[in-house]
Amino acid sequence: MKMYDNILEKVKEYEEKRGIVYAKTDGGLYKALKIIYILLFIYTMVMNAMFLLGAALSETVFKNLKNSVYTVLGITVLLIASLVIMKFKNTVWANIVSTVLNILGCTGLCLTFGVLLQDVIGFKISFYWRHLVPLCLMAIVTIALCAVALRAVIKTQKTYKKIVENIYENYTASEDTTLTDEQWQEVLKNI
Repeated sequence: MKMYDNILEKVKEYEEKRGIVYAKTDGGLYKALKIIYILLFIYTMVMNAMFLLGAALSETVFKNLKNSVYTVLGITVLLIASLVIMKFKNTVWANIVSTVLNILGCTGLCLTFGVLLQDVIGFKISFYWRHLVPLCLMAIVTIALCAVALRAVIKTQKTYKKIVENIYENYTASEDTTLTDEQWQEVLKNI
């Protein structure tokens, strides 16, 4: 169904009148989640840069260091792509792609670093707060952003259909006629 701008304005008026602000991509929740995402992104980029510089300056060569460097570079590219997609495309699909990229980053990091970070004692705990926790939090935040964006689309479509049905009921009740599809499209354009 093609949505007309004049009826979308009525949808916005309806949402403002009813106080519907939680299901919008320009609302406070969405903006707060984006700020959290950007802060986590900056932290992750700093940690990735520190790892890459540390690997380049390392005197000892670990068995799987080269694979880990490539993994961190790949994850960095995925996260930058995720941020660019979220910045320039504010749609549900952009949020879904961003979520998938973040989950791929978490998975790749876990698979690669699991072998490298084994120590005599076991796993190094710094791995978790430096790399894994921020990536998992970023994935959770992108899932929440995706949920808010999806809810906004669904809410807008439901409200749009409700307003169109009300217009149709009011128009047919006052005219006592049935409308063809072409006539109905003209009525919607002119309201």
